[in-house]
Amino acid sequence: MSKYFKTARKQRLKRKWGMDETDYQTILLAQGAACAICRTPQAELDRSLAVDHDHETGTRRGLLC
Repeated sequence: MSKYFKTARKQRLKRKWGMDETDYQTILLAQGAACAICRTPQAELDRSLAVDHDHETGTRRGLLC
């Protein structure tokens, strides 16, 4: 993962979801380091899991591929 990618991801998590990398990792570990729906492990994917959310309330529900 490039330095630019890490910085951009960190900024996006904070701007869109009000969370930092620690929050993301906490959610990821809570769901077994895999997609909340299909259970595909993060390590098998070519990108980070996306933050799933309720469009009306903005409440985060989990991480999805």
